[in-house]
Amino acid sequence: MNLTPLNAADLAQVHALHAELGDGTGITAAQWDALTPLRDHLATALGIDHAPASAREPFVLLRHQADDGAPLVGPRWWFHLLGLRHGAIHIVLTTPQGFFVAQRRSFAKDSSPGALDVAVSGHIGTEVPLTAAWREMAEEVGLAPSDLVAATLQPLFEHDINILTYAAANPPYLDREHHWIYTGSITAAGLAQLRFRDGEVTALLLAGPSEVARLHTRCLAGQQQQAGEMDIANGLFLTLPIWVAAQEHAREPA
Repeated sequence: MNLTPLNAADLAQVHALHAELGDGTGITAAQWDALTPLRDHLATALGIDHAPASAREPFVLLRHQADDGAPLVGPRWWFHLLGLRHGAIHIVLTTPQGFFVAQRRSFAKDSSPGALDVAVSGHIGTEVPLTAAWREMAEEVGLAPSDLVAATLQPLFEHDINILTYAAANPPYLDREHHWIYTGSITAAGLAQLRFRDGEVTALLLAGPSEVARLHTRCLAGQQQQAGEMDIANGLFLTLPIWVAAQEHAREPA
């Protein structure tokens, strides 16, 4: 997002909050409200007004036990600065012929530009996971329920992830998410409806079994980047092994 680096005092305060709050899952409503003056100060220090609008996308804090009352909501930049737990969806799509659908991310993305990813992915924001999944389907590739074989998305797996590669940067960037993973199969008619509506996807690639196996091997070996190969984004890197394991389990004799 090309945010302005923080001065030493502000950076030290952010690091102190990392130690105090962890992933934020234990924050109370009172603690959240008490952080508002600091959040406003850091927004000015970071130059948030000049950042892309996506930096201000509202996220809901995922907590172990919520207080009675409204969810705790804050802007995307705040969640990534402090490493607060939030929700994301990843959707694995296949075709009637059994091809695995992968997207190539826009080269304008802040993270993993131009890399291979699952067919559809995105943040949940303030919605429930399945609603967010269908919104992302419509926005990224133009698909509606009628474009899927079963007219619905099937839940596959949920897990927490922590990507702390840039935790020591200035400003820090910590990505702590809870992933909801869904699967679906596109109908032949649905393939004709594919549209890249929001510009976050530049291409969809159909991978056969041998290519899926090669990508799976790279994921297991931790090879997100490899000379002469397309980079693998975190969504595909984390999700493909889960999907392959589910496919192998389904083929096992009862």
